[in-house]
Amino acid sequence: MDADCVCYFAVGSNLHRSRLRTRGTWLGHRDGVQYRSAEAAVLRGFRLVMNTPGFPPAEPVFGSAVRCECNRRSCVSEVHGVVYTLDRHHYDLLWMTEGGLGGREHASSYVEQVVQVELYGSPVRRCSAVMLQTRPQHTVWTVCARWLPPHGYRRRWLGEEFQCRARAVRKWLDAAADADVAGADSKARAMHAHVLQGMLARPPDDVVRIAFELERMIMCPSERYMRVVRDGARESGLEEAYVAYLDAFLNVWRGCDGCAPRPRALQRTLSLLMRLSTPSFFLTLLRLHRWRWHRVAYALSWMWSRWFLAPPFALFMERELHAIRIASARRTGRSAAAVCAHWLVFWATSLLLALWVFPTAMAGLAMGTLSRDFFNIRAHATHGRPVPVRVGGSDRETGGVLNNNNINNNYNNNELRLHQRATRSRTTS
Repeated sequence: MDADCVCYFAVGSNLHRSRLRTRGTWLGHRDGVQYRSAEAAVLRGFRLVMNTPGFPPAEPVFGSAVRCECNRRSCVSEVHGVVYTLDRHHYDLLWMTEGGLGGREHASSYVEQVVQVELYGSPVRRCSAVMLQTRPQHTVWTVCARWLPPHGYRRRWLGEEFQCRARAVRKWLDAAADADVAGADSKARAMHAHVLQGMLARPPDDVVRIAFELERMIMCPSERYMRVVRDGARESGLEEAYVAYLDAFLNVWRGCDGCAPRPRALQRTLSLLMRLSTPSFFLTLLRLHRWRWHRVAYALSWMWSRWFLAPPFALFMERELHAIRIASARRTGRSAAAVCAHWLVFWATSLLLALWVFPTAMAGLAMGTLSRDFFNIRAHATHGRPVPVRVGGSDRETGGVLNNNNINNNYNNNELRLHQRATRSRTTS
């Protein structure tokens, strides 16, 4: 392998190869993130977690992987993914799309972790790959810890509702064991049972257990994100057992005694406002990155994560807790007055969340509209479709595996186009 190549092990939405090729297009790189090769692989002794803070309520969390807490050689937990071979330029571009615009070492939610993976096929082949793991100082638990004091009502409610949800999941696991289900579903249920039993064996005030409760009850991945991960796993040819394991995140943990049904119009409005607020942040970081104002970019990224996103996380957590309490009112026999109080808090937190993100949403709408068709490019990237590019009076589509002979040419052409645009704008001004 060339010295300028990087083996990157993808476990989240980057499993979707078509979507990976469109990443970076909204940064001005029309060819996106291209790879030389892609092979399915498995990382044993690790488990899939959803502990990377996102943008609630649109995308509360994103996926990563951590070593299983049992620390046994016979651990059944494993994470399947894809090993991409990237050249250094496109690996750096991938880092930019993962929050590296504000500084890879400090501002991003990820750190590089070198892991040993087993490639699919026979005989067994092992290789070292780089995995982007959630930064320990920037997990969902570290973001939400201040609003979960040990003896507060939020911690008590979270523990009570998790016990009810865990009992429902265990009934599902026991029913599968009684039916003697074999094949892919059996392996998927075994992995879920292994993780759940390990968490229930921990004391209620254990940090790892509280983080797991947050991940399964409140800070759940969106249905859109999990479908992208699941479809990417199928597209990449991962094991059927692992695809069934991903399906359980959607069909089991969400379906067992879930939250109260939210008004669909309210959910869409809040998600739209949060999605509109991101262009103002990322496009500003992109300009600072091009101007090489790295310290300013780092400071802006720090303020974004510490000041702007902290209130939405608090409001979202409060909102979801009350929605769960509304859903469990019939089971626990709560009074009508208590249910009305929960609905009141639910609507109040929703209104405050909308008011908080509205100014940045309007700024993002203005910047995204003026920035070279930003929203059209992001819409294609979200659905994994090739991005239409206007070249020489005709439309063509980007995407596909990178030709090794054109790596540096594509990159240099992108940089040259950006430099020419900047020169024309300075001349015009």
